[in-house]
Amino acid sequence: MAELVERVNNMMSPQQWIAESLEQRGYGLGRWKPQTFIARQLVKILEESAELFLSVTWTHPKLISLAQCVMIVQHQAKDIFDDTRLWDRTPPYSDLSPHFDAISGEVADVGVVASAIAEALPGSPDLITMALRKAKADEGRGVR
Repeated sequence: MAELVERVNNMMSPQQWIAESLEQRGYGLGRWKPQTFIARQLVKILEESAELFLSVTWTHPKLISLAQCVMIVQHQAKDIFDDTRLWDRTPPYSDLSPHFDAISGEVADVGVVASAIAEALPGSPDLITMALRKAKADEGRGVR
């Protein structure tokens, strides 16, 4: 029984599995300092959020206009995330440590919104399961 408890305690969380997949792909914490990694992921979440928003065909003029702005952000975010020279030099951001609490709170908000969307999809797919599968499937793609 003690061995089982130890094995369970040493199991990786789903979040750690995803981080390991990012590491395998060449995008993980092993490549970047923690603050640089966080800053890059903030840019990446802009790109992914834009792709999510643009996956819908908007018909109202205000949302069509917003989609045009989002498309610009999506392209800029992709270019910035992929520009490793930008991230390898002097960090293009101020010290993030005073902002860790705010970042943590906003990451939780993003998780809530993403979970709500997943729950509303047909079949209510589990967000974490989808993320694990996606991260694992992307390992073979490597760095773009």
